[in-house]
Amino acid sequence: MANDKSRQHKKTAKQGGTGASDAKPTMDKAQREALIDEADKQTRAIMRLEVYKRLSYSVVAVGALLIYSYVFQHAAFWTYALGIVCIVFGAAAAIVLYIGVRNAKKNVKRILEAVGVDPDAVRTKKDVRAEAGEKSKPAASNRAKGKGGKPKSK
Repeated sequence: MANDKSRQHKKTAKQGGTGASDAKPTMDKAQREALIDEADKQTRAIMRLEVYKRLSYSVVAVGALLIYSYVFQHAAFWTYALGIVCIVFGAAAAIVLYIGVRNAKKNVKRILEAVGVDPDAVRTKKDVRAEAGEKSKPAASNRAKGKGGKPKSK
């Protein structure tokens, strides 16, 4: 293994290189589009996971309410037991989903950086229209159009 590294170092030294790749690897358009498509699919999956994460937070909240009802409202004992179960399973699911979403976001960021897209750049529909040369039209309220609402006073 050490011999392989020293051979490669000698080879690059003879070529006048620094040992590291001087040129960026080229990526053809099909590979670039495939990576962008993969990042888009992963982003959609992340959004679905975010929904489940919020749902697990809700399960924890329901568990807390059940425990509250047992302690302060003197409800049946099963509310206390069910509250503990909800908190334990909801918290476990929330932790797993939180870590999964965090790592997935890092993965998408790395994919986009490899393609050469700035992952932190936010484009809105207004920005896309401006790039296309369209004028963004502000939404007019019904009152300004004279439809409905109180009559205009002069």
